[in-house]
Amino acid sequence: MFSGFSSNSGKEINITADSLEVDDSRNTAIFRGNVKVVQGEVTLNTAILKVDYTDGANGSSQEIDKMEASGSVVVSSGDNTLTGDRALFEMLRQFITVTGNVVISQGDNILRGSKLVINLIENTTHLESASPESGRVQGSFMPRRAN
Repeated sequence: MFSGFSSNSGKEINITADSLEVDDSRNTAIFRGNVKVVQGEVTLNTAILKVDYTDGANGSSQEIDKMEASGSVVVSSGDNTLTGDRALFEMLRQFITVTGNVVISQGDNILRGSKLVINLIENTTHLESASPESGRVQGSFMPRRAN
């Protein structure tokens, strides 16, 4: 699921929104309102998406460097869902950082925390404390049902 938004996935990224503002002098585009991003089987829904892009080298097309989502971020793929308040997808660096009320669900299994960092190159995930008071992440795992 998490590797879906990646610069090397080979699948195009499609973005729809209510409005778009582009600033070519800063290589940024801001999508606002009912933003939906689809790459392969992965879908991102959010209120605002800021995209930083690089100039294409030697006349090649522009490439997305980073996408920053804010306002009720929901990433889904199959029965996997990731939610949070903000998300930063560093496409070229292959890092994803989600902050604020992070909830990861896979079927009936649920993890909760305040900050999630995913390194797609090393295939590692780090989830930090759900609250400063508890200092702990939370997880609920359902056993597989016998057939």
